[in-house]
Amino acid sequence: MKLAWVFIGFLGAAGLSAQTSSKSLYKWDQQITAFAAPTWNQRLLQSVQAAPRQTLYTEAGLRDSFSRVDAGMRSSNLGIRYTNKRSSYQAFSMGLSLSRFGFERIHDGEIFGYEVHPDVGIYESFVQGPQTSVVYQHRSTYLEIPMDWHKRIDGPSLHLEKASLWAFGGIAPSILLQHGLHIQTVGFSMKTGSEFFVNELQVELGPDDKPQYAAVKTAEVNLALRGGLRWEYELDPAVRLHFQPSFSALCWSPAYGTQRYLPLQLAMEIGAIVPLK
Repeated sequence: MKLAWVFIGFLGAAGLSAQTSSKSLYKWDQQITAFAAPTWNQRLLQSVQAAPRQTLYTEAGLRDSFSRVDAGMRSSNLGIRYTNKRSSYQAFSMGLSLSRFGFERIHDGEIFGYEVHPDVGIYESFVQGPQTSVVYQHRSTYLEIPMDWHKRIDGPSLHLEKASLWAFGGIAPSILLQHGLHIQTVGFSMKTGSEFFVNELQVELGPDDKPQYAAVKTAEVNLALRGGLRWEYELDPAVRLHFQPSFSALCWSPAYGTQRYLPLQLAMEIGAIVPLK
């Protein structure tokens, strides 16, 4: 995130250093945008699968249990985009971004004797805070190639001084870079620490009905559907500010195990735009 602001600041400084009284020197038909985006993420649960011969949880019981303990997750994206304005009111853009989707699953209650994760261990100490919980973040990090079609929606009836307003929609082919669980303990610590990044596991039952764990399968490629608004403001003849609230939804579950879900994301891109002469 800090790297994004340094990059954006560099672009802004470059634009300001190139000030001129003649705006005609700058052609905005082709432009580069560097941006960072705080995001809020959630999931749409598709299906759950209880382990065979498992009586503690049924499929309906698992779904109900997940719905009670799941919550949104805050994250951030980082990227760069090339935009080609086909006319005064239409444009096409393509870029690269690092995007993180996911959600939180929170365990509250009795911690003594609780298995945080097979790779983390069981908490066996009576020492704990008055409020204890374990926060599981299901994280999926993608390299996205967003491709959007933009249409300008301001005009004579909606005049914006030194600014323009666009609506956009598009797709983003995505390559999965990393999928796993970020675990944070609250109110207590394990012997090895309080934060961990581990594989997401699926519980299976062996012939003796003892639980066995296997890493979930992941979808290495995905596709995001995108849409939103973009507001450009002329900070200087050579640089513009960029604000873009957007919505994204992945078409396939990042992982296939006990659960399948579709990640959803709300983002607010903030960045700087410079023209290509």
